[in-house]
Amino acid sequence: MSTLTKDTTGKRMFFKLSVILCQAILIAAGFEGGFRLYESLRMKFLLKKNNSSPMTIESGLQGLNYEWKPGNYAINGRVYNINSHGFRWREFPTNKPFDVFRTVIVGDSIPSRPILENAFPFKLENIIKQDKDIEQNGGCEIIDASVEANDMRREYYQLKHKLLKLKPDMIILAVSPNDSVFIEKFNQDSVLRDQYKTRHLAFLYNKSLLWRKMYDRLSTLKSSIKDKVARKSTGIIDNDLFDRYQIYFNKFITMSKENGIKLTPVIFPTKKQMKNGRESSQPRIYNFAHELGVNAIDMIETLKKYNIDAIYEEDGIHFTDKGHTIIAKELYGYIKPLLPPAGHSL
Repeated sequence: MSTLTKDTTGKRMFFKLSVILCQAILIAAGFEGGFRLYESLRMKFLLKKNNSSPMTIESGLQGLNYEWKPGNYAINGRVYNINSHGFRWREFPTNKPFDVFRTVIVGDSIPSRPILENAFPFKLENIIKQDKDIEQNGGCEIIDASVEANDMRREYYQLKHKLLKLKPDMIILAVSPNDSVFIEKFNQDSVLRDQYKTRHLAFLYNKSLLWRKMYDRLSTLKSSIKDKVARKSTGIIDNDLFDRYQIYFNKFITMSKENGIKLTPVIFPTKKQMKNGRESSQPRIYNFAHELGVNAIDMIETLKKYNIDAIYEEDGIHFTDKGHTIIAKELYGYIKPLLPPAGHSL
């Protein structure tokens, strides 16, 4: 009889715990559903007519999925001042001023920062302005034409349809860690969602370090699984993607040469690549550039001289303010010998 009573009590406790657990799950699911519904409605509002974003898919340029829309925007702490050329940069004339060495920086989010003044294109320009030898020779103008989530295909069409009109003397091509892997059609909606998203259970994310770590790890795992599934379903492998990267990289180099533009690809390593002690961050891109007669700069050896924890953001891909300062100083050292000698007329 006592054994039967114990079994009955145990079953009741198990049943009560199950009910409590189910209630907790339902409550959490209710919160999650509420956040998701709120996010969905908010995104529909933000995406309506695309008026609240500095991005537009109506670029009118073949091969470009989107570009910046001219105007001023303030979104989630980010300030977007887009000039008439569609660049997140100050206004400048299309016709290059006489005797000015015009340098255009092309890339994705690597050259960008939420605050423009903290990005290496802006810092590089300030360093150059302090060089009296360069200024006496007419000066070196820096233009940042980078666009978040850019890839080699879009960068080529950007060169073909927009940058050639500016008649640059040199182009610094910022090569990101994922440039040889991701060159698929750009989904504007996904970028807008990334810009405007609020993290589910954001109050926990902001106040709980444990939840933050769990959320970020789960997000990374989710992205990794989605990427593997996408690759498997499409039959696309890294080699195929790199072959396609090479096609547009080759076109970019050829078009630059045909128009007398000095091209300098700058390859940026990830924090993980730095810690693994690799000799080259993107060896295939680096070697391919040299095969085509272009001197690429691999920043991995340069950045090894510094504390990598201080120069990288938490994602291990983008750079901190200090990292951008270091990059600007190093690029200045590369650029100065390439500038024409004093008294040379461009």
